[in-house]
Amino acid sequence: MNENNSEEKKEKTPSEQKEEKSRDDFSEENNHKVIDTFPPPPLEKPKDKDDKKQVDCIANERHNLLFSVRRSVRYHNRRILFYDHLHKLAISLALLSSSATVVAVLSRLNPFYVTILALIVVFFSAIDLVVCPDKAARMHNDLSREFFNLEKSIITTKNTTKEALIDLQARRLDIEMTEPPIKKVLDAICHNELCRAMGIKNSTKEIKWYQRLCCQIFDLREYAIKPMQ
Repeated sequence: MNENNSEEKKEKTPSEQKEEKSRDDFSEENNHKVIDTFPPPPLEKPKDKDDKKQVDCIANERHNLLFSVRRSVRYHNRRILFYDHLHKLAISLALLSSSATVVAVLSRLNPFYVTILALIVVFFSAIDLVVCPDKAARMHNDLSREFFNLEKSIITTKNTTKEALIDLQARRLDIEMTEPPIKKVLDAICHNELCRAMGIKNSTKEIKWYQRLCCQIFDLREYAIKPMQ
């Protein structure tokens, strides 16, 4: 057995052994070259965080846009009711004052009360003539419908992208261009109502009773409105 092994070893000449060694060296060198040609990839910041931040930013802006549009719908609906009631009141007083029955009743009253009632009728008739609450109610009705359609578009838009959000914001600005000056106290009241309806806490504003009393006519100390503590 040992003799056979020794014979096999003797069969290789020195030239063959040298060639075999060079071949092994060449294979090892190639292995090193292959390893060197594939260095580890450079460390990159994960893109998932950036994408998540962008998605969160778009979702936050979409929520704010939806909230403001819903507040505008509530605001204009309140204005519609105010002008509608004002117009009906002025017409009712004018009709009652011209009624023969009412004239007969007033003739038996003290002239002072008759004068007061006549002034009230003239006052509301003048408001109805100057302010034109019927036209104002129709204007706010149109604005409310446009904001409501915009709200539907925001809700039905799937996978809101940045471009789609910009388009929705532009539509909101187009509607606001036709709006009359906003009553800030009334807008704050609608803000509080919407916060309660949507279950948003720590976002309501403090409004005094006297501000609520005249919010449909003019703003009273609107600069004093502050967040509820």
